[in-house]
Amino acid sequence: MTEKKYIAPREAIFSRIYTKQFQIFANIHLPPSAALDKFLNRQDESFLRLTKVFVCTFPYRKPSPEQVRIQTNFLLLNKQKIIWITSKYLTHPLLEQPVENLHFLGCVFDDYIITGHLLLPGRGKKRLSDTLNNPQKPFIVLKDSALYFIPSERCEKIPLADKFHLVVVNAFQTYAIIELPAEAVDEKKRLCLFYTSAPHV
Repeated sequence: MTEKKYIAPREAIFSRIYTKQFQIFANIHLPPSAALDKFLNRQDESFLRLTKVFVCTFPYRKPSPEQVRIQTNFLLLNKQKIIWITSKYLTHPLLEQPVENLHFLGCVFDDYIITGHLLLPGRGKKRLSDTLNNPQKPFIVLKDSALYFIPSERCEKIPLADKFHLVVVNAFQTYAIIELPAEAVDEKKRLCLFYTSAPHV
């Protein structure tokens, strides 16, 4: 008789998941002590298992009942379609890294920017291009993150729309990733993207 291998129960983490078309509220099931970015970067699974799922249309923020398009107990989500994920229950083994050793990034999407400090293993800053050009690891994790909606007209300082403890971002779904100086965010948490001399055009 073959002895069955023990499989530790997975932890359910209620999360907000964003794709280009939908915002999804659901439980993600992680192995014990697993970091979400590493779990998503695994090459042996193409889909993310979700339970207690609400698939909603935009606008951003808590949806109304009219925005719910799918409600189901179980759903497999294609990982390549994920843009970013957040949850107040997320944790990460690298959270104790000092901010001064981390790259401060702005991830640019269709009409918003997510900022945060990039968590990386090891000490000191690594070259950003080497980290973000790894096709095997599209998902990165940002600490002390914030969301800003890009205004339709020029705006020197963009007001804060939301903030998060941690955000996991699919870097390959961004339009661009900006390395920001600390002074890009002022004391009122507004984001300034005009912190260098603009070329004459």
